[in-house]
Amino acid sequence: MRKMCLFALLILFSCYKDDTPRFILSVSSNVGGAVDLSGGEYAEGKSVTITATANAEYQFVNWSNGSTQNPLTVTVMSDQVLSANFQKVKYGLILATQGEGSVTEELISLGRTSDYNSGSVVRLTATPAVGYSFTGWTGDVTSTSNPVEVDITSAKTIKAVFNLIVVSLQVDIEGEGEVLEELITDRSTDYNYGDTVKLTPQPVEGYSFTGWSGDHTGVENPLELTLTESKTVQANFDYELFNRVVGKWKIRKKTQNKQSWGAYSMTFRRNYSYTVNTFSGAVHGNFDVKSNTEIDLEGYGAISSVELTQNVTTNFWGNFNFNISLTGGSQWTVETDVDDDYQDGLYLASNGVTVGCDDAAVGDTATIGDKEYTVVDEATLRSMVANDEDVTCACTSYVT
Repeated sequence: MRKMCLFALLILFSCYKDDTPRFILSVSSNVGGAVDLSGGEYAEGKSVTITATANAEYQFVNWSNGSTQNPLTVTVMSDQVLSANFQKVKYGLILATQGEGSVTEELISLGRTSDYNSGSVVRLTATPAVGYSFTGWTGDVTSTSNPVEVDITSAKTIKAVFNLIVVSLQVDIEGEGEVLEELITDRSTDYNYGDTVKLTPQPVEGYSFTGWSGDHTGVENPLELTLTESKTVQANFDYELFNRVVGKWKIRKKTQNKQSWGAYSMTFRRNYSYTVNTFSGAVHGNFDVKSNTEIDLEGYGAISSVELTQNVTTNFWGNFNFNISLTGGSQWTVETDVDDDYQDGLYLASNGVTVGCDDAAVGDTATIGDKEYTVVDEATLRSMVANDEDVTCACTSYVT
């Protein structure tokens, strides 16, 4: 009987079977990190813990099932496929400016979002405002390069520094006098970009201001000069006689021995050139004022004993009377009247079209409207034509 019971028990155990379900768990990592196990086959209800580890300059984002827990404990109830997602660490880039200017950013490697991915390279270009210059970068980048390329391996704050341009003004003196220099805008050791300086010529007794040369030409008095770059200007002074005789003078018919001299007009210009118009042709040259009663006509003769009369109403000078000694020994006493129709240099005629230069010197230039005109003689004009140069702005009053 005992043997029969033992046999029955053996049959019972041999017929028992474990029917618990088993499932496959597959685990992987995307670019930027790793997981501590790859998965396997697990019985239903088994709890499995998985840890994701990010590589350098990456950070864990989430699992493919949407969970952000790390480590993640998974209860195996079915076949599952899990992957760990990583992304590049993102760093902020804060830009600031000192002074007047702007900075533009250009990402030259990797994609960007609101911040920059770790390892991104950003090109920064500093653009100064008018009147300022870029002097360098400060903060997390120290450099004077522009543009500069920045490797984003951490959060950075960078400042572009702009400074006002400092310019200089040198005032030279030619002749007897001085220049009063007065800053219209704020003053510094030198002048800042955009400063306006008032220059007032102050001649000594017996002299007068004749004009500016150098980086500014003109006869303004005073001159207000706005500095956008370093400049050198020269204030020119000469005897008072210079300003009084500049112009055209008509020789009176009653002048003694006029027919022997044969001249009917004289022109003195601000560029120190002169023209004597005679019945046999025009004589051109340069003149030099020796005193308030003497003028040297280079290559032609000398004027002395000059007398002029000032109109008390207009303050203009007239009745230019003098003695002239020509090279070769001839001498005359001359009386003249001012030619009120004279226009110095190049000018636009009353018809609004023609540019005149009948009393200018060959080579003189002037801007009329938006074009620059040049006085030419016949030889110069022929040369321009032969060289296929533009002659539309050539003033040809001297071409016959």
